[in-house]
Amino acid sequence: MKYLYFICCLLFLSFHNTVKGGVMVTNGLTHVHNVIKGGEVNGRISLKNDEKGIARVLIYRQDLTSECGKPFDYVESSITKFSLGQWLSTNVEEKILSPNEEYEVLYTIKMPPNGVEDRSYWQVIMIEGADVLKEEPIKSFAINSKVRYAIQVIANVGGSKSPDLVFENVEFQKKASSAIDVVLKNTGLYTAIVKVTIELYDEQGKKVKTLVGLSRRVYPSYCNTFEIDVADLPKGKYVGLIVADNGTDMFGSNLTLEI
Repeated sequence: MKYLYFICCLLFLSFHNTVKGGVMVTNGLTHVHNVIKGGEVNGRISLKNDEKGIARVLIYRQDLTSECGKPFDYVESSITKFSLGQWLSTNVEEKILSPNEEYEVLYTIKMPPNGVEDRSYWQVIMIEGADVLKEEPIKSFAINSKVRYAIQVIANVGGSKSPDLVFENVEFQKKASSAIDVVLKNTGLYTAIVKVTIELYDEQGKKVKTLVGLSRRVYPSYCNTFEIDVADLPKGKYVGLIVADNGTDMFGSNLTLEI
């Protein structure tokens, strides 16, 4: 059953990595596992060299952070509090792929029997091209392109529970394409995939439109920003309801908007 929590707020007028290259990750950029304390799970990252030439890739690990109001950041492995780094390992650190070759990078998560909480732990496995794949001259400069993927590996210890979500900020951004930026913080212990929708009404109470944003993952103690496009809305004043749905519970926030 889903429950709806309301938080009143007033709105005033005011990655994943996407890369192109020879090597592709073909089985997704997020891998979620349920792990027991003292348990072990294995996973794989499927690669394919889609170019005619040989490709050399590096495999290494970094921690992923998402501070409120800031973009995702990749930092030195195992320096964050809930890093999976000390329990996550891969079978290779470098691989040469022949043209059209497919290969699976294998990884293992070994959780200790003690000293861990029932919660989510995570880290990213980076797949990066070690050599320049493309060089395009622009006037007197050259741009070098390399493949780099960040594959999120998440271990949920003790199952998974619906986390609480808090509206950290809601702001109208008048950009090239006008949008409402909704910043959500996960105050729970487990990661969650969240979908944000906004129901807008005019001053007479007539429903104008339901706006739907892209679903995004929100990590415990961190934030993520959901951008809702409102470029096609005519000028005027609106009232509405923002709903954040994590698949189990829904959290709501009232808003007023003037364009």
